[in-house]
Amino acid sequence: MKKTSIILGIILCIIFIGIILYKINNKDSKNITDESNDVIQESEHESDARAVATPTIEENKLNQTSNSVSAKVNKTLSNNISKKSFQNFQNNLIKSNSKNMDASSSPSDQNSIYNQMAVNAIKLIGEGKKEQGVNELNEVLKKDPKNEIALEGLGLYYLEEGKNLDKALDYFQKMIEINPTNPIAISEIAYVIEELQGIERVESYLKDLYDKNSNSPILASALAQTLIRAGKTEDAIAYLEVAARENKKIGEPNYALEELAFSQMEVERTQDAIKSYKTLLTSKQVECDKLNATQNIKREKLDNCTEELFSAKINLVQAYIQAYLKDKDRNNCDEANNILRNVENKYKDDPGLKNIFKELMEKCQ
Repeated sequence: MKKTSIILGIILCIIFIGIILYKINNKDSKNITDESNDVIQESEHESDARAVATPTIEENKLNQTSNSVSAKVNKTLSNNISKKSFQNFQNNLIKSNSKNMDASSSPSDQNSIYNQMAVNAIKLIGEGKKEQGVNELNEVLKKDPKNEIALEGLGLYYLEEGKNLDKALDYFQKMIEINPTNPIAISEIAYVIEELQGIERVESYLKDLYDKNSNSPILASALAQTLIRAGKTEDAIAYLEVAARENKKIGEPNYALEELAFSQMEVERTQDAIKSYKTLLTSKQVECDKLNATQNIKREKLDNCTEELFSAKINLVQAYIQAYLKDKDRNNCDEANNILRNVENKYKDDPGLKNIFKELMEKCQ
């Protein structure tokens, strides 16, 4: 009997310990979920700031070796095609509208009045007065059928709140009809079409749009993104080349150029990638020099440019290493070594940089 009691006691202890471990694991899992949600919200904020549908690139080797500055600045540059948060849309819209109202406290033209009505209606939806807000947005569209704020608001409402993808698609389609190169509309309609009909339909839809607007870097980038996600990186490169070329013409930030270089690396077009990274490095250097010469420039903006410049240098080093492994030309190793030895002093102790330097020494022996 005594032996049985001891055994029973041991079993109860094991069960008790198991319960404690289960709760701890659940708590950790919840923390991970919360952190993931924070990352998603941050990603949506960056997407609005860029407002450009560009192809998604994977994090490169540097990201995997370090959480340091070099890894952080080398993160994915472009937004995914994904569902946008209505709350995020509302917050950015109100912030933007407040700035416009400060500049002109009494909007006189009819479009401004309708825009303000749409903003007020979206506020109502955000406050939980959904039916009233939706009705007011529809009233705006009766008076101004091309009001993009109202169209996007209703599209996002049915996408997120109303759970009606078909209705959301109607509103985003109207936005595309008004402006086929609207980056926000492109991203949102691509998401809805993929949910309803799959990525192949997104590809054909964007190709049709692109054929009618073949000089649009936004459409070229969006189509390239879709092709990359469908595993057609080689096909995507031609569209990234268009996007990079057109962005350069209009003086837009050339995110497509970096993604072009990365995609060229992915399909082992190494020499093409080196050319793209060198072009990117030159343009980024010019951009940073201009910022340096600008009076009253925000320090954060200059720091961001410097970090992007450093990231471009590291990417170029990676391309040179890959080129050496492919053709065994020692000149590639020398070029990579020169770049690493001449990086800015503040990055000298960066763990990611040290890992790349170590890799260079090992592979170029």
